[in-house]
Amino acid sequence: MSLKNRNFKNPFNKAPLYYLKETESTMQDALELIAGFQKGDGPSVLHGAVVMAGYQRKGRGRIAGRRWYAAHGKNLLFTLVLQKEIIEFPYLRLPLITGIIIAEVLEKKYALSAAIKWPNDLLYNNRKLAGILCETHERHILVGVGVNCNEEFNCRNYKDTEKKGFFPVSLKDILHREINPFNLLADILYEFKIYLRRHGSGDTAWNDQLKKRLAGINRKVRVRMGTGETGCIEAVITGIDAEGVLILRDMEGGTVKLVSGEIELI
Repeated sequence: MSLKNRNFKNPFNKAPLYYLKETESTMQDALELIAGFQKGDGPSVLHGAVVMAGYQRKGRGRIAGRRWYAAHGKNLLFTLVLQKEIIEFPYLRLPLITGIIIAEVLEKKYALSAAIKWPNDLLYNNRKLAGILCETHERHILVGVGVNCNEEFNCRNYKDTEKKGFFPVSLKDILHREINPFNLLADILYEFKIYLRRHGSGDTAWNDQLKKRLAGINRKVRVRMGTGETGCIEAVITGIDAEGVLILRDMEGGTVKLVSGEIELI
């Protein structure tokens, strides 16, 4: 991978930004960066390195078989590489903390209030604005992010998926103007760096920030246990524990803790 954006100032000092007009997956490209770094023929600094693409042919979601579709050159699609030893909190929190960071950037930059749908989506008025995918690989963690920026979505094409939270919306749909994905990326990376420097394992402020934005809090939702489509129950979201596990109350009053799975707002 050789295409770098030399004009972009990455807040993670000396870490490169690789911009590709088209690629299979920024996650896969980030893995190649790690492999090159380990061999000694990759970037000199890996923590904070970013792979950004104008289009992904095989962008994917958290659940196996689910794709992330985005039009050519319209959205912010990137993977951030972090060193594991820098992360001082449970890894399960990371998608939620990433959601908090992005939501705060959108609030500061555009006065836009986004909700966080556990475990890895950002919603605006129950429509999907952004998705997050975090993966651990030996000494590194990859944070994959897709934010719908300048793509315009036709509501009529998504009626069947609206209730499940898959109905997309873009910043252009909301703001009625185009935004610069590079500028948005710079703001997200800056806030990410600040967050990692200030917040450790004992930090509890993240949970308070999350609860203010948690989609479905104190409401009944439909829950699919694990990553499959079976084991569906209805329950009320009551909060998130220190690890990032979703806490619910089932219809009999019992407590349910969800480490992985999917919720549907009803």
